Amino acid sequence: MIIPIHYMSTRSIFTKDKTMNIGIIASSGGSVFAEVYHLVRGLNKEITFFVVTDRACEIEEFCLKNGISHIRIVEMSNELFSDKASGYFKEKGGVDFVMLFFLRIIGVSIYRVFPTFNLHPSLLPAFKGFNPIGQVLRSGSRFFGATLHLVDESVDGGQIIAQIQGPVLSKEEFFLQKVSFLQKIYLSILLLELIETKSMRFEKDSHQIIMDEKLNHTYFSNPTLSNKTYIDWFNSIQARELINIFSL
Repeated sequence: MIIPIHYMSTRSIFTKDKTMNIGIIASSGGSVFAEVYHLVRGLNKEITFFVVTDRACEIEEFCLKNGISHIRIVEMSNELFSDKASGYFKEKGGVDFVMLFFLRIIGVSIYRVFPTFNLHPSLLPAFKGFNPIGQVLRSGSRFFGATLHLVDESVDGGQIIAQIQGPVLSKEEFFLQKVSFLQKIYLSILLLELIETKSMRFEKDSHQIIMDEKLNHTYFSNPTLSNKTYIDWFNSIQARELINIFSL
């Protein structure tokens, strides 16, 4: 599968560098990012995070506590915010890709410069936009999930990279939010695995993202995690949260 994306980044997802730089743009508590960070540090992976926020939020406190490079950019204009965030990443030497935990639309100076991925808590293309879990409950859908997708000029319409699903076992939105939290952690780690195993790579010369068509999948996730360390770690998170959304 070939996805044409015209990037201008000086770094590459398919980098030969020993380290990986990841940009984070957030406007929330950052609980999913925190879990990813703890995994990366626990495995002593050479990954550096650079975090941008647009407001006071809990992820800023997490960055201060853990010595993570961070800047807050307060701009009403999405384009101006994106320009300044892109400038910050470039000042830090560039990032291999950007992950969004964000409540606003990102401008072209981010997603056309750095490969940018979003985690949306629904099975796209269903339930785009605001409060997708609420939309799921109101629709009477029997399944819900989360989607890892590329960011482009559309609203939640970029190329789908991976999806995870499960049954709607409760009409309580709080419960579904907890399940969605686990689903987004899973997809975040899956993104790292796809890059580390070169199952997804950035071709600098052609400006394309290419995914391996022979990736494994299961009834709940396509593609699926295969790294045993990652699987064991995720299962420990499920046990801690007292929610077993699936057995790996």
